Amino acid sequence: MRPSVFVAGRSPIRDVADDRFRLLAAFVEAVRPRSARLASLIERAALVDASDVRIEIGFDARSFEAGLLSDPDTQSLIASVAEQHLGATGRVELCDIPNDSSIPTLAKLVTEAGQARRDEVDAELRGHPLVQAAVTHLGAELRSVRLPKDVDAAPISLDDARARRLAQRG
Repeated sequence: MRPSVFVAGRSPIRDVADDRFRLLAAFVEAVRPRSARLASLIERAALVDASDVRIEIGFDARSFEAGLLSDPDTQSLIASVAEQHLGATGRVELCDIPNDSSIPTLAKLVTEAGQARRDEVDAELRGHPLVQAAVTHLGAELRSVRLPKDVDAAPISLDDARARRLAQRG
């Protein structure tokens, strides 16, 4: 079953604690071995709804991403993965969602969690007793911190990303 054409009138899920994000994340991971590019694209979609047999995502219908998702080959690939991952009646529906930077997406959650991880490492380094001693006793100034590459190498799980986002809200 091909993804339906973009339909209007639906609202995205704005609560990152909503468990339907897990269903979308699992679908993205099912897509990734077949097309990393498509998986990355779906990670940037607004989640509208999700169940064990249906995933509803949205982009602005005039966006570059919507154009890519409208391609017949892309639609066939999405339909194939939906059938394998969600079952014979599984489907992915596409919605027209106006651009709004406040709408959470999987990509935003992971990016924010990665930045939070880098900020934590930076703060830990700046607060290290040896660094503090150099600043206090030697008059040193810490202008920037270059973090090791492995700080970004560890994958960030959806649960970690959601927990960090919820913790930021306070």
